[in-house]
Amino acid sequence: MVTTVYYLNDEWGEDDGGELIVYDKNNNFLQKVIPEANTLVVFMSENFPHEVLAAKKRRYSIAGWFRIDKV
Repeated sequence: MVTTVYYLNDEWGEDDGGELIVYDKNNNFLQKVIPEANTLVVFMSENFPHEVLAAKKRRYSIAGWFRIDKV
């Protein structure tokens, strides 16, 4: 499954929280993404465990998922 997230947050700082954290299959940290405006994230969500940290203010994004139904 491919996951997409497009962030819409103007003036977002690291102190505002809400980061997307991506890990490898062994749960080792790979990347932290701050939800800043005009940032697009695309990743294979089945291959990369991930989490979203708590935000300290409203966080806006558009998320999408693309998958193939297995028969």
